[in-house]
Parts: sequence; C-alpha cells; structure tokens
Amino acid sequence: MVWFSGSVPRLPPTFMKHQLFFFVGVFGLAERFWAADISVRPATDCPIDGDGSSWLCAMSSGGPGARSGFPASLSRDNAYWLADGVYNRMHIAEDVSGAKWIYVKKATESAHGPSEGWVSAMGDGQALFGGADVRASDHGFDGGYVEIDGVTGSGTSGYGLVFTTTDPQADLFTVPYYYMGNGGHVILKHAELYNQSYVLDSAGGGIYVVEGGSDFTFQNLYVHDIPCNNFTFSGLSNVRIENCVIKRNHSTAVTHGQGVQAVGGTNYTFRGNWFEDITGTAVIAFLDGIGSNWQVYNNVFYQSPTGAGIAHGPFSTNYTGSKLDGLKFYSNTTVNFWNGIASRVYLPGTISNAEIKNNLWYCSGPTCLYAWHTTGPGMTFSNNWYSNDVPHNDEPNHFGDAKNYFVDYANRDFRLNGLSGAQSPLDNGAVLDSLYSRDKDGVSRPQGSAWDIGAYEYGQTGDTTPPSPPTGLMVN
Repeated sequence: MVWFSGSVPRLPPTFMKHQLFFFVGVFGLAERFWAADISVRPATDCPIDGDGSSWLCAMSSGGPGARSGFPASLSRDNAYWLADGVYNRMHIAEDVSGAKWIYVKKATESAHGPSEGWVSAMGDGQALFGGADVRASDHGFDGGYVEIDGVTGSGTSGYGLVFTTTDPQADLFTVPYYYMGNGGHVILKHAELYNQSYVLDSAGGGIYVVEGGSDFTFQNLYVHDIPCNNFTFSGLSNVRIENCVIKRNHSTAVTHGQGVQAVGGTNYTFRGNWFEDITGTAVIAFLDGIGSNWQVYNNVFYQSPTGAGIAHGPFSTNYTGSKLDGLKFYSNTTVNFWNGIASRVYLPGTISNAEIKNNLWYCSGPTCLYAWHTTGPGMTFSNNWYSNDVPHNDEPNHFGDAKNYFVDYANRDFRLNGLSGAQSPLDNGAVLDSLYSRDKDGVSRPQGSAWDIGAYEYGQTGDTTPPSPPTGLMVN
C-alpha cells in the first residue's frame, strides 16, 4: 500500500470487463469501451518492462508481466491501470485516431484490469506522479481524447491519483497549446494536485490549458497550495469544473494569481465547487477577450481568518476590454471576504445577458468587505441575500439582516439551519430554469414554498445513491 494523504476511500463505480458505465449528475448515462487492459507498476517494483498482461513482474523485456513505470507510448482504445507507488511525470502524446480514447485509471480491488498476479495491496493507496502533460500528438495533429481517473476520492481526502512537485515554477497538469491545435476531449477526475514549494514571484500553476481546444472536464479534484493560478485557460470552449475543492494560491504584483484565470472562452460551467483562501484579482477572473455562456452556480466561496485577501470577490471580468455575453451567476454562497477591495461580482467591459440571482453573501467581523456590484446595461441582480443589508447600488428585491442562518458557521457548515423570516434566505429565492433545480448536495429545489437563496436548499439530504447499471445491452 502507498498512501500520501487522507485515507477515506470512495466506493468505485460498477465495472464490467472492458466496459464502464458511469453517471454524470443529471446528464444521464455515458459509456466507455476499450479493447485491452494494461497493468502498470512503478519501475522500482518491476525493473523489466512487460506487455501489461499480468500484474506479475516480467522476466524478459516485452514478455508477460506488468509495464515498468508509466509507458512512454500508449495505444488508443486501451485502459492503463495504475498500481500504488511513485512514478515520474506522466506524458501522453499519441496521434489521434478518430474518436478513440486513451484511458488511464487507478487500479483498485474492485476494478484493476488483468487478474493474474493481482494483490490487494497494489490498489489500496495512491499513484503519485510528478505532474502530467497531455498532448494531442507530437506531430501537431488535432485531438486529445484522454480520460485520466483516480477512481477514488472526494473533498480533501482519499484520492487514488496525485500530481505533485517541489518545483515552484512547474505546472502540474498541462495541455500545451503548441500541440493542441483545435483538439481537446480531455477528462481529469478524482485526483489531488498540489505544489510542495513556493518562493516569491514563482509562477507554477495547477491546471494549464491554453490557446484552443474544446471539451475539457475536471471533476472531483482537490487543487491546493499552488504558487500562482489553480487553473489557467485561454481560447477554450465547453469547459466544466465541478465538485472540486480549490484552495490556497499565491499572487504578487509580478505573478497576479487567481483561482481560475481565463482569457476568452465559450460554454464554461463551474458548479458544486468549494473555493477557499483564493487570492488575486478574483476567485474566477475573466481577464480579457471575448466569451459567452458562462454558468457559475452552487459554489461556495470562503475566506478563512488567515486568508491573504482578494481584490474583487468571487467573479470579475476585470478589464474594460472584456466582452462577455451570457453570465448566469446563481445560487452561490460567499462567506467572510475580509481583506481586499470588495466581495462582489465585478463586471467592467462590454457585458450583456448577465444575471446574478439567488446568491448569499455573509460576513461576520469588523473588516467585512462590502458586496456591492458593478451595475449597468445587460445586467440583472435580484433575490440576493446580504448580511447586515449593506447598500447594493439600488438592487431591487434583495434581502438581508445580521442573523446567522448556517447550520454550523464555526465549523464551516454553510447549509441553511431552517430559520425563517421576512429577510431569511429561506423561500425568498427566484424560480430558475430546471437546470439549476438541485443544490450543491443534490437536494431538489424547492423544498419549501419557494427556492432558497445560496448554494444549499434547506430540507432533505441529497440522494447520493448511484442508479443501477442498465441491463439487456449488447456490445459488438
């Protein structure tokens, strides 16, 4: 067993040989198929490189046995299963072949590909990498079609896959632009990413994907202690960040870090995430360029008493040259932004079709930042709640008082405690599209007479029971 942080495993999905069914939120069933299972063990375990057909160490090069270390080249339509242990930096650079995928998965007792030679201790810990580069190909062709899945882990513990480094200038997970062309189709989930070092003005990042590409999904990640940006994006479309914990970064006058930095981009979704102690321009900063259809909902933005502070709050377009058409900033909870300029949605530039609704801003302390917003043409603010009811540029239909409406504020449980009233977050939210009808925990809205304000709906516990896999399917 190799284990590098918390040890609370999450139950893996149900597997059938060479076929995986998994469910993604309310989007329904997605299917993944592959042709062959390949076993991979650290080079320190198996010094001779086998063919991946068994978990036993190979006796001769290319013979039956596990691959020795992460392979230098991969074959599409294969699944590569990782045993516990320490590996070098992961490098994937294979020519695209239609829509054939490469799957990299953490091996567990429940699902580990080849059966011969398997030992439970190979799959009850973590696979640790010094980082990863996912390239379309070394020939510059478009594509990607890579799924990397640590299988276990949620919140801040139990991740089967870890990317970490001691180099404060290094990015932990990259899709380099000079290889991407117009590619994409990259999925990363159930992984922890963190940097072990920081020096002043170091620019190492967490996830770095820039200059083109479409369809990037980042799910159930723990991205923390990053020298600069936790996420850096540019020129992308169809990007989804969901159910991640994103904590602690650094920002200086030289590096200007933030939680998420994006230049342009269309069809971005941020939902169900927990952002904590992010510093810089904003937690999510749309710095420049042209963008459309951004959805930010069911997130928690929190600053601890030791947080470094933020300039503009949870979301900002920052520059007057920014052009953003379509922002849905719905049902988020922002707590205790103490240091900086303001705790707000700041929208300079050319903004159209922006809606800021059903958000909760709470702060308890003598140096709380005002939650005032930039208002103007193309922006709609309504049904938001603010502690102490500070001014909000004549925002209509807003609520607020000095009460604490959380289950356990001291222990960061920001679910609603059920306290009602004319100024309560309960039952004072606006009715939104059905896409937003479940809260951060999966509870359906509304539970009372109307929608609640904030990331959490007061009521029953969300249903986390996975649906049963389908039956009666045939695969050729």
